Amino acid sequence: MILMKSKLGQAAFKERSVLFSPRQRAAFILFDGRVSVADVLGKLASLGVTQQDVDEMCEKGLLESGPIEV
Repeated sequence: MILMKSKLGQAAFKERSVLFSPRQRAAFILFDGRVSVADVLGKLASLGVTQQDVDEMCEKGLLESGPIEV
């Protein structure tokens, strides 16, 4: 699955909102609409970022589905 930052997520990140945990902030930076969730989780496994962190960001509207590649 490919995810990207939503407008809400970009604004919350810029404002250093409490909507993000420190782990989620680290992961959020990598979601650019080109990298898969699995790749992000693999890169940040040493920081303890989990699928639950990604799911929480999606539920809060901070991340959204990325562009569909043809």
